[in-house]
Amino acid sequence: MAGTQNKRSRYSKAFKTQVIAQCAQSGVSIEQVAMSHGLNASMVHHWRRTSTGDLPAGARASSGGEFISLPVLSSVESPSIGEIHIVLRRGGTAFDVHWPVSGANSCAQWLREWLC
Repeated sequence: MAGTQNKRSRYSKAFKTQVIAQCAQSGVSIEQVAMSHGLNASMVHHWRRTSTGDLPAGARASSGGEFISLPVLSSVESPSIGEIHIVLRRGGTAFDVHWPVSGANSCAQWLREWLC
């Protein structure tokens, strides 16, 4: 339609940084923060995923802590018995993941995809 204006809101970098920092606080859900500012939660999720390194500590997209690189042994080097046990926490929810050691490479791939 001719003459209509774009009704998309534009938010300052300072405002986005403030919202992302609030999301990083313990016990706070992204949905709660978004609603308190009249925002859509998916937009806040997007801001967190695409945040840059100049945000305050704790406000980066991965609010669960820093990434720690661990070596993954090939199935030839790892024993055929045992399992990988990973506990993932987000807010008040925890996920226990059990994976056979023989599938360590596929576990690492799944974990990378899940965290991104």
